[in-house]
Amino acid sequence: MKQVELVKATEKDVDELHKMQVDSFMPLYEIYHDDMSPVNESKERILWKITEETSHFYFIVFEGKKVGAVRAIRDRSLNDDSVMWISPIFILPEFQNLKLGEAAVTRLFEMWDNKTTWKLSTIKQEARNRHFYEKLGFELLDWEEHINDRMDLVMYERRGQK
Repeated sequence: MKQVELVKATEKDVDELHKMQVDSFMPLYEIYHDDMSPVNESKERILWKITEETSHFYFIVFEGKKVGAVRAIRDRSLNDDSVMWISPIFILPEFQNLKLGEAAVTRLFEMWDNKTTWKLSTIKQEARNRHFYEKLGFELLDWEEHINDRMDLVMYERRGQK
């Protein structure tokens, strides 16, 4: 597996993170035109995601280059510290299909090895994304949200694996 490093983003990284996020999610936005796309997220919202106490936003670094980012969030709604969410995760288009996303999520699991449950949502119509999560041990839950005529979200969960 490729070796990646996860480097915690700071307040000074907002502009770079915003640009990377827009560049990474634009191809999906052009297909689905959804209002909730990370393409539409403000720099202020990204700053909040970087500084919020239960949120951990990391650059994915491969061979010294920032190639994407991933965010892990402790589920504050539960009285259980063992549940984390992944949202978002993205790899810049020019670095996709190199298994860097897989390496990044695996590294995230290693960093947060005391967490027993991981959750995320993804686009139902994106078979490639769904396969990616299933390969990492996530299982499809019985939850779906209709977003627009082109797109639905589904939820995945990974339990009890360290």
